[in-house]
This record gives sequence, structure tokens and C-alpha cells, in this order.
Amino acid sequence: MPKTLLACLASAALAATMVAPALHAQDSDAIVTIWDGVYTAAQTERGQAIFDRSCSRCHNSNLSGSDRGPPLVGEEFLTSWIDGSLEALFSFVRDSMPQDNVSLVNDAGKADILAYILQNNGFPMGTTELTPDTGRLEMVQILREGVAPGLLNLSFVQVVGCLEPGPGARWVLARSNARPGSRGRVVTADELERARTRALGTETYTLVSATPFEPAVRNGHKVAAKGLLYRQPGDERLNLTALETLADTCSTER
Repeated sequence: MPKTLLACLASAALAATMVAPALHAQDSDAIVTIWDGVYTAAQTERGQAIFDRSCSRCHNSNLSGSDRGPPLVGEEFLTSWIDGSLEALFSFVRDSMPQDNVSLVNDAGKADILAYILQNNGFPMGTTELTPDTGRLEMVQILREGVAPGLLNLSFVQVVGCLEPGPGARWVLARSNARPGSRGRVVTADELERARTRALGTETYTLVSATPFEPAVRNGHKVAAKGLLYRQPGDERLNLTALETLADTCSTER
């Protein structure tokens, strides 16, 4: 086989391995990051056109912000969303922007705007478009370059699990399944809907600051929780910021 053809085949194979994580993330429960190429060039072109029409008045055409809206590029912007999922950022844009007319841009258009924002923050393009599907966006994590995807110590997470009494008069979430979450202090309607279809897992988290959520009346319930994760060897704790019942029993899931 000619060397030039071998080189072409090798390059194609390498390219396939590079885009595979982003493709896989949009079709499975694998967590990937914004460095894996989760939007396309064509999408950023659409996003720029929509942004210029509907968002630049407050955030400026270069996304630097103004007295009417915060910057959408740079460290100040990223610090608000780092370690969480892309779903949290998209849901904020979807539900809050533009402030004077939230329905001015549809969900697909807001996904295009988000792609444009990612491009302007230096995150790489891929071959699969970003979609407004919050279940899929939930699996894309906003991280610093080089940080592996997954649950990080001192990051916000969302958890589905079984609420049970634990050692030392503490409450625990047993048989838990955790994912990157947001700083929000409520479990939103979208999050509840997705949580109801999520299976339980194998992790156990000791709960901190559980008393305000009346855990005794939820004893044995399947719940959706949010909070700040403290992760050390042999010690996994969740400082609760939100707790909602999904079902009054966990016994139907094994």
C-alpha cells in the first residue's frame, strides 16, 4: 500500500479517536468536558447572528459586558460556572435571557448562542452540534484545561439516592448516583423530571446540614439532592443545598 495512503488512513483514524468522546457524550451517560469539542463551526455562525440581534445590546458585540449585562468571556464569567455542567449554563440562558423577552429566541437558537459563547472563550469545536437537550448537556462538564471529567472535591453535584439514618445520628444518601451539578438552591422542574428516570447507584454520602430539610419525614424515600461535595479517601460528604422526594420508597429498585 502506498505510504501516502497509509498516512491518510492513519490521520483519519486519529481524527476519529479525537472526536469519539464528544460523540459518545451525546449518546450515553459518559461525562465529557467542554474541551472535547461539543459544538460545530456552523453552529457558531448561527449563534453569532442571533447574539448580535438579541444579546449584544446588553453584553456588547465582543461579549465583554456593559452596565446592562455581565461579560460572557474571561475569568469572571468562567468562575461562575466552573466544575458544573453545561446544562446549568444553558438552563440559565434559556430561562432568563433576554431579560426583557425570554421567548424572543427559541431553545435551539439559545444552544447556538451557547456554542458562540464557548468559541469566544477558546473552547475547541467538534463535529457534533450542541443541542438544547438538557439531559445530554448535563453530561458535559465545564472544567479547566487538562482536568479529567468526574466529580471533584469541593464542587457542586446533584445526586439521586435513598435517604437513610447513618452512623453518629447523621443522615446518609445510600445507593447514590451523582453527577456534576449547579450552585442552585432548588431542584428545578427539569432536574426533577430527569432525576425520576435515573437509576440508583452504589455510592454513599454522609449529609451535612440536613436538618432544615426534615430528613426524618423522608426516611426511606428515593430523593434528588444538590449540594457541595467533600471528597477525601474514606470520607464522602454532601453539604445539602436542596432536597426533594422522588418516590416514597426505594424498595422497587435493586
